[in-house]
Amino acid sequence: MNDDFEDIESNFNSIGNDFIETDGKILLLASGSSMFPVLKKGDKLIVKKIESLEFKKGDIVVFVKNSKKIGHRVISVKRNNGDYICVTQGDN
Repeated sequence: MNDDFEDIESNFNSIGNDFIETDGKILLLASGSSMFPVLKKGDKLIVKKIESLEFKKGDIVVFVKNSKKIGHRVISVKRNNGDYICVTQGDN
């Protein structure tokens, strides 16, 4: 399943209070299987905010969809009417 998102900043800011904040980075625990075997349940992830122009194919990004944090690999970055659209997919 692919997930598209455009408003990266609001997605990152809405991740919530269940994180440890240090120097603009947050610590999250992996809980799903969509990125197995690269990420396994319980793996610690250090996540930092980056600008949409910094995304590239192959990166792993974390975003929020339906109040759920999702970590997927970037499979493409497209530009549409001046906006950047990041298309992601789990490895599994």
